[in-house]
Amino acid sequence: MNTEIRRGEEAAQLLANPLVEEAFAKLEELAMTHIRQANLADNADLAGRFALVQTIDRFRRYFTEVVNTGKLAKAQEELTASAPKREALRRRA
Repeated sequence: MNTEIRRGEEAAQLLANPLVEEAFAKLEELAMTHIRQANLADNADLAGRFALVQTIDRFRRYFTEVVNTGKLAKAQEELTASAPKREALRRRA
């Protein structure tokens, strides 16, 4: 099995895991709580707290990208595997 396909399937399993979903929800809730508590007059404080939200989002997006790359690799593999069959059918026609 292609490494990208395997990694994509593993990432999909992680994202679908209830414990991982719960962890993301808790982290996002914690980050939003920190933002709500920020001193709006302190731009550096607010930016630092917002960076936490961005980091959580980037972490999740990384796994999503791995999943999508795996899906594309699988589709390409299937297309490549079916090419000889399509060619044989085309020659018979």
